[in-house]
Amino acid sequence: MGWGILGGEAVSFRSGEATIKGHLGRPAMPGRFPAVILVHGLNGLEAGNRRAAERFGDEGYVALAIDWQSRVATPSTEEVLQYVADAAAWLRTQEYVDGDRIAVGGYCFGGRVAYLALARWDWPWAGLIYHGTLTRERAPEETQAAIEGAARMQAPLLMLHCAGDPRAPLEHAIEMAQALQRHGKPFALKIYGGASHAFTLPEGSGYLPAAAADAWRETILFLDDLRRR
Repeated sequence: MGWGILGGEAVSFRSGEATIKGHLGRPAMPGRFPAVILVHGLNGLEAGNRRAAERFGDEGYVALAIDWQSRVATPSTEEVLQYVADAAAWLRTQEYVDGDRIAVGGYCFGGRVAYLALARWDWPWAGLIYHGTLTRERAPEETQAAIEGAARMQAPLLMLHCAGDPRAPLEHAIEMAQALQRHGKPFALKIYGGASHAFTLPEGSGYLPAAAADAWRETILFLDDLRRR
């Protein structure tokens, strides 16, 4: 759309006794905009995550990519969920944010966190899942909690996965989709060919440029459609 980006700002917010860092992208034009909280994967807040926040800004959204490794390298999932909640609270204090429209999105492990956040709280406006690692082999309890939580999810979801992803098995994404469908929840699942994990992130060996570009288009179409409602 070309709203222009008001920089890519390094920001921070408080979560209990911790100071959590983040990277913020927002439109250069004045106004109050829907926001997206982005949760990175286990490799940290990489350049691709920061760039995504800035690209959201150019599309007319505020995006806060949180660095959940700000305090310790391996916080618990519960701690990361608290960071998400406190990031939302911080965004609501910003004059350029529409506090009633805050989405939660995540990459890899961050995608699993996003599922759990959507199941726990009713404030998320939308969910964006990029190759979210629902896996019964590596995180059976959290995967089960996320799938069971489909019944409580209120926000529409966009789920983007590779067919042969070795770290985010497609069968578990499909299991989530089936649970959402069973409970009458709004969602879209798009599956890309290939056997790559983290296909949207340029830093990774699994990066698939064509699929990543399409996933970005799907993201903006999805959010723009919600925005018009």
